[in-house]
Amino acid sequence: MTVTFTDADAGNLPDTVSSSDSLSDILNEWASAFTGSHTNITGTFGGTADNSWYSYFGVPLSGETYSYGSDADGYKFVATGDLYYYFNSTVTPASPASPDDHTVFGELDSISLYADADGDNLADDLFLTINFDTPITSAITEGQDGEVFQIIWGLMNGDATELLSELTAQSVDVSDSFADLTGSSALAESELLLAA
Repeated sequence: MTVTFTDADAGNLPDTVSSSDSLSDILNEWASAFTGSHTNITGTFGGTADNSWYSYFGVPLSGETYSYGSDADGYKFVATGDLYYYFNSTVTPASPASPDDHTVFGELDSISLYADADGDNLADDLFLTINFDTPITSAITEGQDGEVFQIIWGLMNGDATELLSELTAQSVDVSDSFADLTGSSALAESELLLAA
């Protein structure tokens, strides 16, 4: 398994951290901005969706992207892959069904992390994309125990633990600095392939 870091831009890091901080510290600090935001923010699916995965209100419950964040709080993430949201058996009938309501499952290819680095009250400053070269997958039958759910749910609730655990499992030393892992402390874009 490998992880590829792209779009690394130390200039877009949240203003509470720097490129000399560890990836773990940066992700924990960045994710903490989401604490308590869920229920007020629901996130949105985008891209090509499976038309059978819509709620009664015509809202897509699947897509190639899932975006979650708040311009007011200055933080956002965009997960990409082939993602689905099982609301419950009434809203999203499925066979087999998830053992848990409110489950995100499918294939997770990457997560892009944004902040409001320029102070324009928009969480549109990309500072890192984490690409899983072997996608992380979870089946609907795993329910909320699935790894895809655990990573996304964690981030939605201000907790980067599951994401950091996955990076560690893929031989990323999350105690290394952002600059060391991405090969840059100030470049707009850089890429480093870490092979497990």
